[in-house]
Amino acid sequence: MPEFPSAPLSVANRRHLAAVAGTFRRLDRICRRLVARHPDPARLSERQETVILLGRLATELFGVCAVLARAAQDGGAPAQELADIHTTAARHRLAGLVRRLTAGETTDSPDYAKVSHAWLTSLETR
Repeated sequence: MPEFPSAPLSVANRRHLAAVAGTFRRLDRICRRLVARHPDPARLSERQETVILLGRLATELFGVCAVLARAAQDGGAPAQELADIHTTAARHRLAGLVRRLTAGETTDSPDYAKVSHAWLTSLETR
């Protein structure tokens, strides 16, 4: 994990920043595997649950980066403490999103698209 000794952040927030950098690298690996397994973008977009999870992960990562950047800019203890609180919770959410994304790579995960299509089709015929 990279160190960020010169970042104007508290020790806790520098640890958060390093962990988030690791999550970015993990997201890169996940996306590369998805593209390798589904080279046709149209087929990949049919995996709605995966696309939604990727979007949520990207949104959460952006939020963490924005909060840490603001704390670095402000520099005061209240901003650092608030960033620590937010980022601690965000890291739990990120871990859950990554778990769900990587669980979807196994063959025993539910076929969300199939179930959704069947459910919506049955509603149309009522």
